[in-house]
Amino acid sequence: MMASASGPVVPTARPKADRPSAAARVLAVIGRMFPFLSGRGFLATSRFYTRLVPREPRVWATISGSRCLVPLDDLVGRSAFLFSDLDAKVTWALGRVLRPGDVAVDVGANLGVVSLHMARLVGHGGKVVSFEPSPKVLPFLRATLSENPHLPITLVEVACGAQDGEVSLQVPAGNAGAASVLAGRGGGVRCETHRVSVRRLDDCLAATGLEGVRLMKLDVEGFEEQVLRGLFDRGLGLRPDVILLEEGAPASSAAFDVLRENGYALFGIPFRVLRIDRLPADGTAGFVRCHDFVAINREADEDLHLRLRCSDQQHTG
Repeated sequence: MMASASGPVVPTARPKADRPSAAARVLAVIGRMFPFLSGRGFLATSRFYTRLVPREPRVWATISGSRCLVPLDDLVGRSAFLFSDLDAKVTWALGRVLRPGDVAVDVGANLGVVSLHMARLVGHGGKVVSFEPSPKVLPFLRATLSENPHLPITLVEVACGAQDGEVSLQVPAGNAGAASVLAGRGGGVRCETHRVSVRRLDDCLAATGLEGVRLMKLDVEGFEEQVLRGLFDRGLGLRPDVILLEEGAPASSAAFDVLRENGYALFGIPFRVLRIDRLPADGTAGFVRCHDFVAINREADEDLHLRLRCSDQQHTG
């Protein structure tokens, strides 16, 4: 059952949404058959798609069989509506790892696209805990969860970090998924600033009563090290079997250092159009050009390594 951190959420009246144009609906049907691993975000914001798909404030998209309220003036929202996904590499990894009954954690849930994929994979016997602090996207995420009360998703409306407190969250116009607590991450784009609460991830997960986590997705725009320290540095938190994360500077990543210190093997998933490759963290140019990474707990079941086909000796699949 869908819930918030404070208890079950009573579904509210369905929020009003705009009706997409006929052209937009046709493109969305075609987009669900998009065969490539990359390019959804680029196409969704291209001049061609922008001309045919107006930037309505809010429409319903279909993600993993569930309805998801998204804004069409946002990169992730447009990709979700037109293609039912944003990054197929992440969705591939979820499908390789998660099984019915598993527990998944989504840190930086944004509009809930990844959380909905997770919920479908773990089923009614599993659990998904989604963290999202942004006042810009929370109304959409709450509406999505109220629309799908049967999903096993718990929403926690805080940012995660190494210590409890408050921070300023900067949300760029047109791409709420790029929101960051680090100054200067907006790339010159106009940003809204919001004060949000921060809590240690180990405390948050302990409050949910979870006994194990199969997979955690971490997308916090440069704050990954602090989130991981808030999970590991007291030695009290759960140790996910697999962690998926983005990293813009892998050659000097402090987050990678934290993962290695805690017994994780790292692999990069490079930009590809037609196939998934896994590159070990050997410092080669291929690895440092990656932006998506998978970290596998060395103590995890061997079956997980086989599912992802990641080993220290294997470079591609």
